[in-house]
This record gives sequence, C-alpha cells and structure tokens, in this order.
Amino acid sequence: MSKTLFFYISKHNFKWIFLTFLGLSSLAFIINSIEQTRRALSRIKLDFFFELKLSLLQLPKFMELLLPFSVLFGAMLSISFLNRHHEIIMARASGISLRQFIMPCVFVAFIYGLFSILVLNPISSNFKKHHEFLVNTVIKGKETSIEMTANGFWLHTKTDQGYQVIHATEVIPPLFTMIRVYFLDFDHNHQLIKRIDGQSALLDQGQWNIQNAWVSTWGNGQKSEYQSSYILPTKLTHHEIINALAPADSIPIWDLPHFISMFKAHGFPTRDHELQFNGLLSTPLLFIALVIFGSLFSIYIPRFGTNFWGFAIGVGIGFLIYILDQIFFSLGGSGALPIWIATWTPAIATSLFSFSWLIHREEK
Repeated sequence: MSKTLFFYISKHNFKWIFLTFLGLSSLAFIINSIEQTRRALSRIKLDFFFELKLSLLQLPKFMELLLPFSVLFGAMLSISFLNRHHEIIMARASGISLRQFIMPCVFVAFIYGLFSILVLNPISSNFKKHHEFLVNTVIKGKETSIEMTANGFWLHTKTDQGYQVIHATEVIPPLFTMIRVYFLDFDHNHQLIKRIDGQSALLDQGQWNIQNAWVSTWGNGQKSEYQSSYILPTKLTHHEIINALAPADSIPIWDLPHFISMFKAHGFPTRDHELQFNGLLSTPLLFIALVIFGSLFSIYIPRFGTNFWGFAIGVGIGFLIYILDQIFFSLGGSGALPIWIATWTPAIATSLFSFSWLIHREEK
C-alpha cells in the first residue's frame, strides 16, 4: 500500500472517530448539566456557574467512558462512507488486500488508545479529585483529606473547634490501627490547642482509642498528662477514610505503580489499583479489536438490506463487549478472578475474534 493511500484512510478514520467522540461528549455534557441543575434545585441556593463548573469537571470522565464507543461507531461510519462511495471496491480492485486496507484503521485505533491512557486518563483523574473536593466542601460541608508519603500517613479533617491533623508512621488495616501516632488540634485561627502522642490508635465506632497517650494542652500554660488509655471522640468513619485514600480512578496511570507499591508497604489492599492499572494498559488492544470489528462489519452492512439494521446490530454487539468487560472487571474486583484474567480477557478475546474474522474474510 502506498503512503498516500495509508494516510488518506488514516485521516478519514481519524476524522470520523473524532466527530463521533465530539458528538457523544457534547450530548453527555448537555444531559449531565441538565441533571446537575435538577439536583441543585433541591438545595436552597442555586449557583448556575458553580453547577456548570461541576459539569465541566465531570466531562473528562464521561469522555473517557465514551471513547471506546466512539472508536467503534466512528470506524463503522468511516468504512461505511468509503464503501458507499465505492472507494473500497476500487482499492480492492487495484490489488489492496483487506488486511492492508484495515491496517491504517488499526494505526488510528492505537493512537486513540495511547491518547486515552496518557492524556485523557490523567486529565479525568485530576478533574475527578477536584470535583469530589468541591462536592465535599461546598455541598456536603465536610472535608477529609488523606496523604501517604515515605514519612507515613497524614490525615486532615474538620472539627467543631477548627481542624485536626493526624500523623502515623504505620497503619494496619482493616481495623485501621495507627502505630506511633500523634493528633494535632487547631482552632479556627490556626492556633494549636491540643496535642496527643500515642503508641497506637484504633478507630472504633466514632472514637479513637489511643494507647500509652501523652495529652498536651495549651491555654493559660502548657500542661502534659500521661494516660494508659485515652478516648478521643471523632466524626470519622472507616468508609470515609478508605474513600478519601486515593481511589483508583482518581490516580493518573503513571502514578499508579508508585501508589501500589506504597500501599503494599503500608499494608493496604491494592486490588482495585492493580485492576485499574492493568485495565488501562489493555485499552489500546481493545481499541484495535473494536476498530477491526467495526470496519469488517461495516464492509458487509449492505448485505443486511438497510444501513439501519446493520448499524443496530453493530451497536448491540459493541454494548455486549462493554458489558463483558464490566462483568470481568467486577469479578476481578471481588476477587473471583485473578487480576490479569479480569483485565486482559475481554481485550484479548475480542482481538482474537476480530483477527480470526479478518483472516476468514481475506481468504474468501
């Protein structure tokens, strides 16, 4: 195949996938904005620009979810357009094989796959964290942030007096026991009012049970008191802490290996993060399979009698592939399947089916 024909087919396929992606993303943004405004009507104060900002922050995550469908639908529209203008027949008549004709589409799918995991995923991850921060602070009126570093575990949360900073060198899940811990209580003027140092602290039903605690308070003067067991009330829950502890879909792909190794070092489960990482790595292969499937299917759409039924069947099979991928991902998250099988099976199975169909069509 000549370079001119290769770039012509690639440009044509790239354009249709982009237009499909743009159309689906615009539709998702409009629907989400309407739904966001509807929910805001239940609140006392409605800020249109704030709701628009929330919708914009959610848009990259919707775009990431819609990109596989855009790749499939765009490939079907692209090949159907070429087929309707008899360009495929002319290319085949000039000696171009079906495999050679689809290779530019495969190249475009690989580019979109890299775009999804290297550009769109980091953007959607950062926007998701900002969206959750605004929802928790502005709408729900609460704030709990957690950070894990090489120096240990840090937690920042609001209290009635102001805010509290908690640090521990080690955390033992699932009961959430912190080792070598201290609590710093600040007032609304950022003045330190209390410090509690303990050998360990266990979160249990709305309170911290601190062992071997030194309690220091500041008022008319600094006072320190030792207690073998000290009870500190808190509004924090296990669920709130785990949710704030870097959800898998809020971490960019290049930060996931670091978080996985850090979570393992601190004793936290990493299955969700490993699933997310392997699922992102399999994205280009899944896109290639979807493009081959959509291209081959579109070539033979006229045999269904009408374009409507041909596209309807293609869209239905595309949704089946998506449902299969979500089922395997859920099974992997529950531990019913190993991580590699749960994340790579849909992409590999769809690729094998597409390549086998391509070889079958080539030989006929």
